[in-house]
Amino acid sequence: VLSGQRPVFFGPPIPGTQAWNVDRLDAFDTIERSRISLDYTYNGNGDGALDYAHVAVYYQDTANSQTAEEDRTPVAFPSAPDRTRINDLDTEVYGLVAEARSSFATGGLDHTLAFGGDVSVTTQESLRDGTVPPFGETFPTRAFPKTDFTLGGIFLADTIEIADGVITLFPALRFDFYDLNPTDDPLLGGLLDAEDQSDNRLSPKVGITVELTEGLRLFGNYSQGFLAPTPGQVNNFFTNPIQGYASIPNADLEPETSESFEGGIRYTGDVFSAQLVAFTAQYENFINQRLIQGQFGNPTNPAVFQFVNEDEVDISGIEGRLGVRLENGITGNIAFAYADGDVTDTTSGASRPLETIDPFNLVAGVGYRDPGGRFGTDFIVTHNARKEANEVDDAFLCGGTCVRPDASTILDITAFVNIADALKLRAGLFNLFDETYAFWADVRGLSTTGDPFEAFTRPGRNVSTSISFRF
Repeated sequence: VLSGQRPVFFGPPIPGTQAWNVDRLDAFDTIERSRISLDYTYNGNGDGALDYAHVAVYYQDTANSQTAEEDRTPVAFPSAPDRTRINDLDTEVYGLVAEARSSFATGGLDHTLAFGGDVSVTTQESLRDGTVPPFGETFPTRAFPKTDFTLGGIFLADTIEIADGVITLFPALRFDFYDLNPTDDPLLGGLLDAEDQSDNRLSPKVGITVELTEGLRLFGNYSQGFLAPTPGQVNNFFTNPIQGYASIPNADLEPETSESFEGGIRYTGDVFSAQLVAFTAQYENFINQRLIQGQFGNPTNPAVFQFVNEDEVDISGIEGRLGVRLENGITGNIAFAYADGDVTDTTSGASRPLETIDPFNLVAGVGYRDPGGRFGTDFIVTHNARKEANEVDDAFLCGGTCVRPDASTILDITAFVNIADALKLRAGLFNLFDETYAFWADVRGLSTTGDPFEAFTRPGRNVSTSISFRF
């Protein structure tokens, strides 16, 4: 970790009482995932009540281990011993997914009724360990309690075709529910009262498409949404007084609800395809992590981060894409996205920009696909605009002048070749011109005074290769 090899001029218990150099910082991260699933699919022949049914059960176990070794030498004060860090996160998931469809007619209307749902039970457990723990902390400890998290939903939807499909309606209902059940643990450190949570909501949705000509359709949707908070958002606790930051839990965090409208036009043809869509959404109790007090890197006034519910959030935007696929194998694609968001305090009526909105981005590419599917290549240009100054509340977001990365344009080249029917080789050359750039999401909240911007930039020119075998 090159960005971690540097002098550090402070230490416990008061800044200035200890100093050391970080001579070596090595990290070794491993992720192991095991999954087993069983599924069954039924395709009816038109004689029974069901046209289609699918059910799947699965189990997944993921172990994420992050280990770091740091060699330190004192500069002029008492010894600064070498230290290690071990962070483990284990996640077990049991899940069930099911869906069934049936087609029938009522009068002049053709229906396709769908019913289904999904439910999962996730158990998460973390442990922080190592040598020479931070000032005021003992090892081992946990950043959040062992938690059982049940998340599920059941839906009923109908596709109604009118006038032989010229007009199609899509009414639907979905019932969502969750239950968050943490376990009290003496290793929780400062998080002494982990909170249970549970809630549910019935959300409607309705859509419509109108076929203007063959392949050309207008469409519109109205929907309500429900988003449950995750265990890490509700009961996460971590503090590093020396580096001057902390993440604290929020037992009062509520589920996020939304109401959205979207409309657009879509064309699908043999050679060309295109879509343009505009949307607007209003969120209540929008879940957002933000700096609630302090300044990052200041041990005397540490930055405190917390997931909170924003009173009212409005997001509007427009997205578009255009694709072409010629018979000779040449392909082309272009897509763009732009959104704008504001947070309104319902008590005072004051509003500020929603800092989590990414600036305008555009992706364009040309490629070639061998008509026989044996090989192909793509040249992809990605442009990310700079976040506008009037879309960032500096005082609120970073306590000063926020970092706003310059606009960037990156060229990537990818290719694949089918060595055999089941064997495929892929390769890519990314950031061909070795640009130094960062995404807004990577540096959001950093200040231009003191924060190490270079540590958050994306990789320079890099190469990736992979091979896959399917059987």
